[in-house]
Amino acid sequence: MFETVHGTATQRKLEMLGKGQVRVPVKVELGTTLKKVLSTSAKCYLGGVERGDGGEVRVSGKVITRVIYIDEFDAFNSDERTDTFTERVTLKNPSAVSFHAASIVLETTLGESAGQSVEVDNVIDLIVVGLIPQEMRFVSGLTGQAEARREVAKMTTFERAIEERFSADERIELDKNCAGVLGVDCTACVRDLYVDDGRVTIKGTVSANVISVRSGEVTTMTNASHEFDFSKVVHLQGLTAEDNVLGSIAVAGVTLRAENKVKPELNIEVDLAFNGHVVVTTQVEFVSDAFSFDNALSLSTASAEHTNALPQTNAVVDVEGNMTMPANSPYIARILTSSGAHITGVNIGCTDGKVTVEGVLATTVVYECEEKQIHSHVAEVPFNTTIRVEGIGSRFNIHATASVISCYVKGRRGKELMVDAKLGVSIVASETITTDLTTEITIGEAKIRDESAIVIYMVESGETLWDIAKRISMSTTEIVRQNPNCEKGVAVGDKIFIYRQQVINF
Repeated sequence: MFETVHGTATQRKLEMLGKGQVRVPVKVELGTTLKKVLSTSAKCYLGGVERGDGGEVRVSGKVITRVIYIDEFDAFNSDERTDTFTERVTLKNPSAVSFHAASIVLETTLGESAGQSVEVDNVIDLIVVGLIPQEMRFVSGLTGQAEARREVAKMTTFERAIEERFSADERIELDKNCAGVLGVDCTACVRDLYVDDGRVTIKGTVSANVISVRSGEVTTMTNASHEFDFSKVVHLQGLTAEDNVLGSIAVAGVTLRAENKVKPELNIEVDLAFNGHVVVTTQVEFVSDAFSFDNALSLSTASAEHTNALPQTNAVVDVEGNMTMPANSPYIARILTSSGAHITGVNIGCTDGKVTVEGVLATTVVYECEEKQIHSHVAEVPFNTTIRVEGIGSRFNIHATASVISCYVKGRRGKELMVDAKLGVSIVASETITTDLTTEITIGEAKIRDESAIVIYMVESGETLWDIAKRISMSTTEIVRQNPNCEKGVAVGDKIFIYRQQVINF
């Protein structure tokens, strides 16, 4: 007789559990009387995700809305307002064990403006993802009068979530003629993720687009993009160099402090939030076939699904494009500034070894026309870029994030704009793999044994040593012991001599 030995493995699949949309109407009170709105923009920062009663979560965050305008004294001015929001998202699978959410500002719509206020509508998309646990029980071995053929399967699973907050700071030297800062747009992207024993190193770049007023013979607006790198080490117990980490970085807040020195300086402290997951690969040894020396056996199998995630690919790509202003627009004399650059409408395509990311780069351009009047326009430039990803194919599920590192706009030929930008792109790809595992072994009828003292077996086409052992109900170890020439395998026509011990009674 024999006994089965069972093993268990827990798989955690990353799935989208729910999504929602929240509208945050904002009324920005201005410090002085408004003459003309030049641009409105908004930044959305994720606050937290809390599990509520029943199958829902509460997603909280804040929206910072900025209005740049010309005031009653014909001066450039700006005001910001911070609003918080909380939205309930119903989950399609409440059994998830951990969550994080991504938020995107979909639309910023200017409403009516009069006197000292501007009304803005912010529409935000919310996506809640989670780890879904799946317990698998399988036969890992046999003991007693039986032999098992074992196989090893590599299974990848999302082990745990990482939520890390940290800050990065930079001191920016402003133009000596800077008369004030109207706003700073900050974005961040991941450049590299390094995994070592017990820690993960996150390296990336923060981009700060400073919108300022420049004094001189003519007071005007200008903007300048500044980039600075950051590095953060997160210590995680049990992490090994064989593991993988996937994740994205987002700006969660910005603190500004100006100093007047020989040249004016701006100290920027950026609050960064990294959201990601640890992906581990484990080896599962299971019984793929078995036979008993004494009884027939039947094996029950079940399909186990697990996720194979490729290492995250991070790239910096250049985007260039031209656009023509609407027909009724005035001719451009010079570009003053651009602000609020962001990505919308991202679509992803995949062929073997390559991922295509396309979308629209949108930015608000403030310019002076030939009649010396100030105007603004939202410029939208489609982009398409191809990034090489080793091992990827059409069977993979792909998620890509893109953030603007820098964006420069130039005027050309009266009503044409040329946009030159640099984007940070992160690509996460995973595929679902199915492995058939033996879950139960059932004992059947007793076998009729061959009582011959010696059996000569001739190997047939396609047979292996395992096939022969299963046919004659003798362990492969015993066959090799009696036929040492079989240790390295068998070939068609080989003769195998089987000696069975006989009990003689007197």
